[in-house]
Amino acid sequence: MAIWRDCPGSATAAPGVGNLTGSAAGADSEPRHASEPAVALDLVCTDRPFRAAEAPQPLCRQLAGRPAIVAQMTIEPRLFRNALGCFATGVTVVTARSPAGEPVGVTVNSFNSVSLDPPLILFSIDRAASSYPVFRDAVHYVVNVLCDSQRELSQRFARSVGQRWDDVPHATWDSGVPVLIDCLANLECAREAVYEGGDHVILLGRVLTLAHREDGRPLLYYRGAYRGLGD
Repeated sequence: MAIWRDCPGSATAAPGVGNLTGSAAGADSEPRHASEPAVALDLVCTDRPFRAAEAPQPLCRQLAGRPAIVAQMTIEPRLFRNALGCFATGVTVVTARSPAGEPVGVTVNSFNSVSLDPPLILFSIDRAASSYPVFRDAVHYVVNVLCDSQRELSQRFARSVGQRWDDVPHATWDSGVPVLIDCLANLECAREAVYEGGDHVILLGRVLTLAHREDGRPLLYYRGAYRGLGD
């Protein structure tokens, strides 16, 4: 999102344009709605003319054709997390093996399909996660899509400590990576690429083998809580 105003030194000021902290510039300024957030702004000056498509009304009427300053919002992390929590997701446990051959698993809801041909998926993992080095270097991993009866599995693999694998039934396919039993779907993948993503790393995988159930309902996560279909 960007908010615009005239560059300093412009011959004329745009009527009704407030300063970049949201306060009014003059008596004829457009009022800021109560629902509009107060945000910190980083300024970038540009000499190119303002284009009406780059901002909502009423700024379009006021700034069209003028040089402008772009004001870029600085996002508060908690509000960002809350906003993203409005997007309901499924829940997966991604599994791999450490260089020593130990099973490793982590709960992930940042899972997404990418391509049908070739069959590609992705997920991201926090650099601060204890299992991050394993997944960063893993040649193979399995994405296990959980059903609504597997909430305990999600909670178990979301913990940073503890015996995650005690009494967890699993199988192995060609790669030797653990495949969790009774999931809605299991996708065995080979590492295709690894990308930087801020405080996370994005792992792109090529699906080699898969299985899925025709029955069952997904475990969902929404606004910081587990949900089910119809909740």
